[in-house]
Amino acid sequence: MPGVYHKDGYLLFAHQFFRRSLSILNTTNEEFFNSFEKMRDVSTVEIQLALDMDMVGLVGTEHLELEYQYIRGPHFNDDLNCIPEGVTCHENEHYDNAFSNLLSTQFYWHIQDGKRTFECEELCDRENISFEDGQPMLWGCRYVHSMMNPSTGLPTHLDGAIRIYNDEQILERIDFKTDISKYGKNSEYIKLWRIDNDFSVAMWKELISAFYRENALIGEYFGGVDEKYDQIKKKAMNIIL
Repeated sequence: MPGVYHKDGYLLFAHQFFRRSLSILNTTNEEFFNSFEKMRDVSTVEIQLALDMDMVGLVGTEHLELEYQYIRGPHFNDDLNCIPEGVTCHENEHYDNAFSNLLSTQFYWHIQDGKRTFECEELCDRENISFEDGQPMLWGCRYVHSMMNPSTGLPTHLDGAIRIYNDEQILERIDFKTDISKYGKNSEYIKLWRIDNDFSVAMWKELISAFYRENALIGEYFGGVDEKYDQIKKKAMNIIL
C-alpha cells in the first residue's frame, strides 16, 4: 500500500500531513508515493520520508480505501530556464474553493547560494490542523523547495513540507498580501520528504504535481494543457445553455 511500510511485523505510516486537508481521516496521497518510490531505482539520489510517530499497525490488518477524485494531468514544458525569476500568484476559483480550503498558490524563482531556486506554497483560507486537544486550530500550507545544479541544469535538491501559521501570521500572508519572497521562514515548518543529488526534470515535475494533488493551479502555472478538464467544462457549459 502506498505510504505504508513493513518493519519487523509492524506497519509504519507516512506522516498524516500527506493526506488530503492534512487530516488523518482521509487517505494517503497514493499518486505521490507511487512517484516517490520510483526514486529508489535512481542509485545516485538520497531520499528521506517523514513517518507518523503516533500510528503503528499490525501486518495483515491493512486494507485499501478508495477516495474518488479527479487529478489534473498537465503536459509540462521541460525547459525550466524559460521561467522568469520573481513571484507569480495564481488564485483559486470560488467554485473550486467550495470543495477545498485552497485560496491561492504562490510560485517563486530566485537565486540562492549561487543556484537557481524554486519555492512553491499553497495558502488556505480555513484552519486545518491542531496538535493538542483544546488548543486553537492552525493553518497548514503545503510547501516545496528546490535547487538546480548550475553545471547540469538538473534538479539537485527537492523537498516538501508543511508551513504552519497562527491566525496573525496567516492574516499577514493573505490580508496584507505578504508574498512568499518577503515572508521568509517566519512560520513553523515540518519537513515531510527530501531528495538530494541530480535527477530528471520529468521526475521533478511529477513529484511536485503529485505532492500537490487536487491542486489544478500547479499545472496551470507550468502551462499545462488538460484536455480532459476542458472537455468536462465544455459539456457543463452546453448543459447550462
